[in-house]
Amino acid sequence: MDISQLIELNNSKEFYGIINHKGSVYRTYLKIPEYPLMKGSKIKILKDLHNFTVTCEESDSVGEFFSKFEKAADSCGENKLQYEEILLQHKRKNILDELNILRRQEGYEVSVATDLSTVKFCDKTHFLILSLTNNLEVGIFEHSLPEKQKWFTSSTGTLTSFFNEFTRTLDDLEEFYSNLNTIDELCYVLDPVEPSTKCNYRIFKVEQKCYMKLMMNPLLPSSVAATFIGPTLLVEKYRRKYEEEIVNWDQDLDVHKNLLKICGLVYFPVRNDEDEGDEMNCSICGTFQMDNSIPMISCDNFKCDLVFHVGCLKQWWSMVADNKTFLYIELGTTCPMCKEKLSTSFEQLFTDGEQ
Repeated sequence: MDISQLIELNNSKEFYGIINHKGSVYRTYLKIPEYPLMKGSKIKILKDLHNFTVTCEESDSVGEFFSKFEKAADSCGENKLQYEEILLQHKRKNILDELNILRRQEGYEVSVATDLSTVKFCDKTHFLILSLTNNLEVGIFEHSLPEKQKWFTSSTGTLTSFFNEFTRTLDDLEEFYSNLNTIDELCYVLDPVEPSTKCNYRIFKVEQKCYMKLMMNPLLPSSVAATFIGPTLLVEKYRRKYEEEIVNWDQDLDVHKNLLKICGLVYFPVRNDEDEGDEMNCSICGTFQMDNSIPMISCDNFKCDLVFHVGCLKQWWSMVADNKTFLYIELGTTCPMCKEKLSTSFEQLFTDGEQ
């Protein structure tokens, strides 16, 4: 750091300019009438737009002044680091104090990484994992809440605020999970094979070869979207019933009972141990469950009893169609065996698998 970094104004012994030193900007103005001595000089320095003071003696030379300037700047940097470390220690203490309080929350287990990089809250069903940066800023790392929703919008950035919003959200989702649990218990659910708390949909049997895909809004459990999948005649039958009866949705009944009423059924098929040996295997690969997929696709020929996995049909069509992969039902794909057309309702199974 020296005066060569400044510009002299018209040989007036007034110097000004910007000095960059260790990441900080010093806007500097010097008037040195007795140059090269600092006697009678005027000094004005702004560090990052704030006043910065450098003391010097009348007998100091300009070189000695800049040496003092540099030492003062270095000392300021050290003080800044010390201040930041004090703030970090204060943050760390606050976080540890929060953890001591949060550990007393009934029903939740709290586990902390040894390097304080993550904090996990969990009960028997749900979990929340928070991450902590090197500056101890708190953020979301992972959670068990439904996907494709914006959560934790009102948290203030502390462990406690995230945890409190998490528990409040679980209270709000109680009806949503209750409806899904009822579907899992009283219906033959084919997808997801292993439902998690993140899933907001179910595909279950309505009758042989006909299925319903139910999508639920986690925060509005009675707001459902149902589509039917299966042979064309069955799909049209249930779609027509659904469109006619959805206006009669009863808010006093749960989702399962409303769907039964809409479909005109007493019950939906359920899975039981006796069914395990009667499951229809995929007619291409010969297995029932493959990569968390169950054979659900059948053709419109009611005399054809064959069913297929989505993945197996994709491979089949790619092999027999001159290396052109026919993935969508609207392209006119047919049953590999009887050549009867497949219902367009199956298309969503193919497109869902690509996402």
